[in-house]
Amino acid sequence: MGSRLNQLARTRIQRAFTHADMKSVCSQYAKGSHSRSVHAQIAPLLSFPVEDELMHLAFTFVELQEYRHAADYDLSRKFYRIDVLAIINAASAAFEDWRVAKPTNNAKIFLVDLMLRKSWSRI
Repeated sequence: MGSRLNQLARTRIQRAFTHADMKSVCSQYAKGSHSRSVHAQIAPLLSFPVEDELMHLAFTFVELQEYRHAADYDLSRKFYRIDVLAIINAASAAFEDWRVAKPTNNAKIFLVDLMLRKSWSRI
């Protein structure tokens, strides 16, 4: 029962994230070298500079989201094998960045920010 409940919770939590909000948050963290780069409600919770791996992960998310958008909506855009392999390598590197950044306090704040960005203004 426990694993089924965990899977159900994970599925629901995953659906709480929207790509547009995630891209907005990641755009800020990608510039995370100082407190002015992130939402005013979040800045006091973070340690600066934000870890390079977390900034790179955020930058890569934005970049990959733009590629996905181009692939879905830009009918004139062509993706060549060499370019797709580079995109795949960037995604793989982002997973490695997450593995390194995940144990940090900033990573925990980042995850909460991804999910609750719209709610911060009510605090």
